[in-house]
Amino acid sequence: MGIIFFRTFIIYIALLGAMRLTGTRQLGELEFSELVITVLISDIAAHPLQDIGIPLMNGLLPIIILLCCELIISGIIVKSNHQKRFFAASRVF
Repeated sequence: MGIIFFRTFIIYIALLGAMRLTGTRQLGELEFSELVITVLISDIAAHPLQDIGIPLMNGLLPIIILLCCELIISGIIVKSNHQKRFFAASRVF
């Protein structure tokens, strides 16, 4: 029981930190890339919480990688108008 609490607490802190670093706001204000990253992170975080046999790092490492990807994409969007239209498009097609 203590292991489940410990693992849940670590994932919770990691998710809070990741969402704060990406600057996630209300769901309606998310850019397309932010929405994709948020959904992926929530799905990845659920697996180590559901199965104690999965190492905790198998949940934390992908969250960190996705966070880095989101920060890089955000930096590219700020620097380039062309890339801003590509990444932040309101329509996919």
